Amino acid sequence: MAHETLSLALVVAVGIGAAGCERDKPKPAVPSASAPAPASAPAASAAPPPKPSAASDERDEPDAGTSDAGPGFVTEVSDVGPAAPSAAGSDGVYLLTKQDEIAVARLVKKGVLEPVKTPADQFALARSPAIAGGHAYFISNGRLARRPLGAGGVEVLAADARSGTRVTALPALAGRRPAAACFVGAPVTADGGPTARLWIEGHGVLVVTPEGSAATSVSMVELEGSLVVLSLEGRTGMTPVHARSVRFQDSKPELEQDVVVWVAGPAQSLTEITGATVDGQVFAFVPLARDITRFGLAQLQLGAAPAMGAPVVWRAYPNGLDPAPVAVSHGKCGSRVVYARPEQARPRAPQELHIASLGPSGLGPSQIVARASAFANVSAAETAAGVLVTYVADFRTWARIVACD
Repeated sequence: MAHETLSLALVVAVGIGAAGCERDKPKPAVPSASAPAPASAPAASAAPPPKPSAASDERDEPDAGTSDAGPGFVTEVSDVGPAAPSAAGSDGVYLLTKQDEIAVARLVKKGVLEPVKTPADQFALARSPAIAGGHAYFISNGRLARRPLGAGGVEVLAADARSGTRVTALPALAGRRPAAACFVGAPVTADGGPTARLWIEGHGVLVVTPEGSAATSVSMVELEGSLVVLSLEGRTGMTPVHARSVRFQDSKPELEQDVVVWVAGPAQSLTEITGATVDGQVFAFVPLARDITRFGLAQLQLGAAPAMGAPVVWRAYPNGLDPAPVAVSHGKCGSRVVYARPEQARPRAPQELHIASLGPSGLGPSQIVARASAFANVSAAETAAGVLVTYVADFRTWARIVACD
């Protein structure tokens, strides 16, 4: 199966025109990439957007602080291979080829990555795979597929996936639930929009999006043996954010009621939602415009039971950007959120890649991991050496390990 390429906007974001940005090279030095090209907003659905019955309390976050200091770095920035759909794992960085094969930049010793030897022409820029339970999950040729990280071939899990979208996957939880993968799928009706779908091993695919709604981006988190599927219904006017719990009875899935937890402003074509959990509390992160002059990272605090009118805390960005990647890691180092943001308010400003701890009250102070003109396919995972952060910039895939606090 040939791995389908992503939209032109993402391709531009990671390399075209980098020659004009010599003065903005990252520190430590990483070749720069051009700023992302404007992307058209998602088309509005014919149906009116659903609204929560309770308005969300939205507030600005106090200045949490940003610096180049912090827990420290185990390594300098490593060049691990060509620009590729790539994801961090516990033992290295996994890159997905055009033929749906896995190339690995392995951690050969503490903090040292062995670059992949696969040539650049074997990769096409697309969404990163999701790494879970010894498999890589991804969208290929309109199908949800997975491949073992070791020996084994590609397994097609669903034939109705939407190309150019991201997959979230979780491993099986022994005695409680099977492995699961959440993805954006085809409309249920001829005139409907894309839908959030949930593949559960041994149970096939469930349509999570309720009738009359749609999903342009999805994420999924674990919550005490249950799953919470988060979806973004991207629109040019208002953008509803949905949450729906999936409980398991004797390992069989049961869908709970869909809840619109927040209605945001307009979304762009590459706007995504990213979920996280801390101490039994669910968080959702959406980088988008707050109004015509402000842009930032919206932190939705959904608590232990997602409900209408979830409070929203805004971490302000100096300017807008699209794509605006966000990634999360969990483990003994705690929960970490990695996000790209503009360095300055001026148009086409260089970007910074930040990492911040996530606690029950939200994000803490951030640390700058790298600088470049644009970032894409950001991913993070905990390793024995610390939190491995990988990203794409200037036609290359890079990685760096951040030490635990």
